[in-house]
Amino acid sequence: MIPLLSALAHHSEPADPVLMEWIKDQIDAVVGIGDSIIVIALAGVILAIPLAIIAAFVLQRARGNIG
Repeated sequence: MIPLLSALAHHSEPADPVLMEWIKDQIDAVVGIGDSIIVIALAGVILAIPLAIIAAFVLQRARGNIG
């Protein structure tokens, strides 16, 4: 019976809004930069990972190491 009722304790948000606000405040306090700069930096990291993989593939192919 308890597992069935545990679903009622959850909220509709994907994460706890109070926790997310606390994490955001902690990041702002430690980093000390604006929200838009953090978003731009994270987007750059997210875009850099596949670009680095593609670049490694192209370099390996140019060297003839890939069939």
